[in-house]
Amino acid sequence: MASTTTRDLAHPIISSEDVEGVEVYDGHGRKLGTVDHMMIEKVSGRVVSVVLKVKGFFGLGHSHAELPWSALKYNTRLNAFEAETTPQSQ
Repeated sequence: MASTTTRDLAHPIISSEDVEGVEVYDGHGRKLGTVDHMMIEKVSGRVVSVVLKVKGFFGLGHSHAELPWSALKYNTRLNAFEAETTPQSQ
């Protein structure tokens, strides 16, 4: 069982369990969505991107969009990620 303490900034690693469901905002404070899952390179184990769950048209349903992992920075004030780029729809 993963510990939720891996979200602590002093901890050198983070569990994928603690990344999934975290909100993602753009640089203007607008919510882009929440992390649905991560895409991991099989051989190296490197996280390549995250797939966001975003609200559908007029707030109905949802769709997915992808962002490079490197484009996300964790904002401790928001307790969320901030994206440096716009997500690509899937």
